Amino acid sequence: LEAASIAHELVTDPDMASSPYGSRELPIMRAGLPKSLIAMLGILALPGSSDDWRRARMPYLLAVTTQAAKLNTPAELAPVRARVMALAEASDDATLRADLAEMAKTLGVGAS
Repeated sequence: LEAASIAHELVTDPDMASSPYGSRELPIMRAGLPKSLIAMLGILALPGSSDDWRRARMPYLLAVTTQAAKLNTPAELAPVRARVMALAEASDDATLRADLAEMAKTLGVGAS
């Protein structure tokens, strides 16, 4: 939610990024999003979880990914994208692979 709020604020007030608040808080948000996504993907990859359980989490991961793509550069998101692609390749579930492919596509488009 915070990432979505900041992304919206950047659209409505582009000068926010150079404000004292923005110049302090935006780098913190940008650094945290990729780390959080990698942690969530690690949980998704744990052995013993059902495909149903994994698929149930994908809408939330996709939502966070959309916000990360608005705030982060493709270079900042490259490690996340690599992890997503590895998970997709390892999955036998077609629905999960499709969701992960969509996530990887979104991660390839970031802030400029």
